[in-house]
Amino acid sequence: MSNSTCVLFSAGCDGTLNAWQVNADQKVFENIVCYNINGDQKLAPDITCFDFIVIYPLRPTDEKVPDDVFVVGTKTGKLFLCKIKAEAEGCNPVYDVLEGHGTCVLDVAFSYQRPGIFVSISMDSELRVYDISQGSPLKIVCLDIPISCMSWLSPPCVVLGLSGCEESLRVYNVNSGRVVPVTGMNGCGDVTCVSVNQFGSCRVAAGDSDGNVKVWELPTRHFKLSDDDLDF
Repeated sequence: MSNSTCVLFSAGCDGTLNAWQVNADQKVFENIVCYNINGDQKLAPDITCFDFIVIYPLRPTDEKVPDDVFVVGTKTGKLFLCKIKAEAEGCNPVYDVLEGHGTCVLDVAFSYQRPGIFVSISMDSELRVYDISQGSPLKIVCLDIPISCMSWLSPPCVVLGLSGCEESLRVYNVNSGRVVPVTGMNGCGDVTCVSVNQFGSCRVAAGDSDGNVKVWELPTRHFKLSDDDLDF
């Protein structure tokens, strides 16, 4: 695709996830595919988040493989594993339902270093680590802080957005379940979104409920990880 063309994904309470081709120069806004999550059931899931296992999920149909999957989090805490290449157009892409959270799933994110591994967080401050080949979580970490969002930082670490705390962000090692000491990550209000850019230097951006965005640069010397921490 050209620089002016991008793909937008959207999902909502009707249980559908849509991919759109958007080109501002040509004034194109076209639906590429619509996934009807758990569509063969009477009650559609209220989708709260999703993530794809591959960087380019919309490669040509004849190039798709069974490992091209995505995970969908819901308001009820369920986690659906879905195949990108469904058996037929418009059919239910769900092939497995994982042992999910007890309350609303706030965010899910696949590891970009360990295919098949993803992390999910929920409204009750629970963090779970999953492998798509297993129905039960690999690890469950119950946190003592109100969390709102997350992003992979440098696996096995994730950065969590916080609300109602003096800190804005906190880094956790999902393998050990321990906090990674990183100072100075404050200055935002209730964090609503967080994103990490690791091209060149590591930068973390967080947006808060007051409309502010703050960016931190984290030199690698800020991370004190042991050999055990890196064995994920």
